Amino acid sequence: MIGIILAVAAVAAGMNQLPWLMQQLTPPANVVANPPLAGSPVQAQEQIGTRKLVDDTPQQSPITQVGIVPSPSAAQPPRQEIVDWSGPPVSAEQPLNVKRIGRIPDRPKPRPVRAPEVTRDDAEEDFDSETAQRLMANIDSLILLRSDELAENNELIDVLWKRIVNRSKSVLEKAGIEPRAGKPNPKSPVLVINLVSEPAETGAEGSMIWTITAELICAEASENSSERRYVKVWKGEERLGTLTEKAAEARKIPGTFDQNISDFFGTLRGARNRAVRAVKKANDSASDSATNDT
Repeated sequence: MIGIILAVAAVAAGMNQLPWLMQQLTPPANVVANPPLAGSPVQAQEQIGTRKLVDDTPQQSPITQVGIVPSPSAAQPPRQEIVDWSGPPVSAEQPLNVKRIGRIPDRPKPRPVRAPEVTRDDAEEDFDSETAQRLMANIDSLILLRSDELAENNELIDVLWKRIVNRSKSVLEKAGIEPRAGKPNPKSPVLVINLVSEPAETGAEGSMIWTITAELICAEASENSSERRYVKVWKGEERLGTLTEKAAEARKIPGTFDQNISDFFGTLRGARNRAVRAVKKANDSASDSATNDT
């Protein structure tokens, strides 16, 4: 009997506490009955039995974007880089944490337009002028250069070319000029030599008349040291003689060829000596004028 009375009393007490018990059993709006899936973003969680309190703030998926990363030095302007930005939204309190993937290449700078290179093919004739005399007077060496018309693989031309080189040395060295065959540099005076042959009107059949021609080209530096122009300061021509077909096949050169080659270079030596005297005379006149003015 006493037990029945206690049970009724307990039920009555429970009915009075029913509103409070229902309030405890009702989950709040931000509480889910099931835990979040593995791998979903969870900023804060509170374990209540088998339930978890989660942040319902929508999360952003990882992104990759282009940003401007400050340069280590304040003196340098910021540079653009490709960065990998993964993580939650950035707030004012949380600095941007980026991972450099690569650098956006700088815009290529335009290349300066260069003027066409000036070569000896562009040389201008300037014979007997003060410029020509001055350039010739300053020559102490020159390059003997075959013209484009001379075949490199012609044995007869090779024999004649050796005679030309040897005779030039014996004549020009007396004037203080050192001639040599080879490849010139842009500043070298160059004597471009050509050999011309034509059929002889008389003599044995197949005989050819040979003539040597040449142009002396000097480089004149302009006020801008990076630029120069080429000037033809002298040209000459000399008939070497007649060579029969048989002599040409045997590579036998008559002695008259050597003498005429020497005469040809003697003409060049005389022109250079006249240029030296002309320049000296001009300098002396300028010196006398300056003395009289003072």
